[in-house]
Amino acid sequence: MSKQDLGQQRQRLQEPPPDEDAAPKPSGGQLVAQVIALGVGAVTIAPLVAMSLHFLISGLYGGALLTAGLGAFGASMILSGPVAFLSARSVRQARNLILVICGLTALVATIGMFRPSTEGWTRIEGTDDWSDPRIHLVGPRLLAQRSSGSEGADTGWLSLDGQWRSLDYPGAFGWMLGHFDEGAAPESQTLWAAPRDQPALYVCPAPCARWEAVERPPGRIDAAALTRGAALISVAGALYHAPGASPGARWRQALQANVRAVAFHPHQTHLALATSHKRLSWSEDQGQSWRDITPEDMPDTSLDVAVGQGRWYVFSGGSFLGGTLRSSDDPAQKIWQRHELPGQDIRVMVVNPDDGLELWMGTWGQGVFRSKDGGQSWQNLGLEGLEIRALDVDFEAGRVIVGSSNTISPQGIFTRQVF
Repeated sequence: MSKQDLGQQRQRLQEPPPDEDAAPKPSGGQLVAQVIALGVGAVTIAPLVAMSLHFLISGLYGGALLTAGLGAFGASMILSGPVAFLSARSVRQARNLILVICGLTALVATIGMFRPSTEGWTRIEGTDDWSDPRIHLVGPRLLAQRSSGSEGADTGWLSLDGQWRSLDYPGAFGWMLGHFDEGAAPESQTLWAAPRDQPALYVCPAPCARWEAVERPPGRIDAAALTRGAALISVAGALYHAPGASPGARWRQALQANVRAVAFHPHQTHLALATSHKRLSWSEDQGQSWRDITPEDMPDTSLDVAVGQGRWYVFSGGSFLGGTLRSSDDPAQKIWQRHELPGQDIRVMVVNPDDGLELWMGTWGQGVFRSKDGGQSWQNLGLEGLEIRALDVDFEAGRVIVGSSNTISPQGIFTRQVF
């Protein structure tokens, strides 16, 4: 062996072994593709992980579980191999860190969903397997509805001790339940239900011996409000009016707009407010005619409506961007006051019909809140970890009732004595 060969061999022995974790040397095309993948991962995985932690801290366990799962999936796919100039060790460490964070977030969120905070609340007996129930108080009596499969629904009176009396409701599961008074007597309430996809409303005149189908314009209902002498429904991008909800009702288009919410004043029923995308509409003749009263700073979102004596509210909830709440003593003047929301994802709001400063909110995951000063301050009444899908208050008896669920399992109907 020549001296040159011996020198080369000695040099090879002195060289360190190749580092398997060193950054790979991809070709030009591979490098571009990996840099793009790294950029996509940075703008997708990081926000998902951040949102999952935000949802977890906020009590939005369903959102935390979903975003944690998406974050873990993204990390497993994008960080599964060499990425641009990063070493294999760095890629593995980043992937494992993300998987640990997402895994712990998902674990805590799952525990929170299975163990909601119900301290101070009582679940009405027999409702623990009710998923997404509808509830509505008619005076002190609780009208309730639950899905019975095959798009049917059981509807009846539910007592606080779990006693059930069916009202033989013939329609599909109601998107909304309500009542209105046909006269001064306490027993004169007419009940109504609005299935979202069925081409009819259902009304049951007192004493509710038989439900009557009221045909309506075809389409999926987006909003509905009924009172004595007037009915309003929003379908297919238009708001329709009828002079009362009874068989043979004649509907006519009153407003060309995709109305998302509409409400009559509880006492001055000739007044009504409707909301559509970035637009408020006002009626002073029970919804027969409308005029635009949208203020210049109306938020770019779909708003719900709630109203009590002396105060109107529009509000929205959002898991990602948060919600908004505004109030007005006189919407026709286009003057609205902004309020801070007590929770991020507001699902339902109820206002005392006799005191517009008392309002209640049900959220997804963050509990039930009460304000006695028109939204200036809030009292947290608990029930975290549940999605509050329906809420009503017996203001005379001081009792709140909620219909709840969560992402994994039904939870039923809860009640609490507040004052």
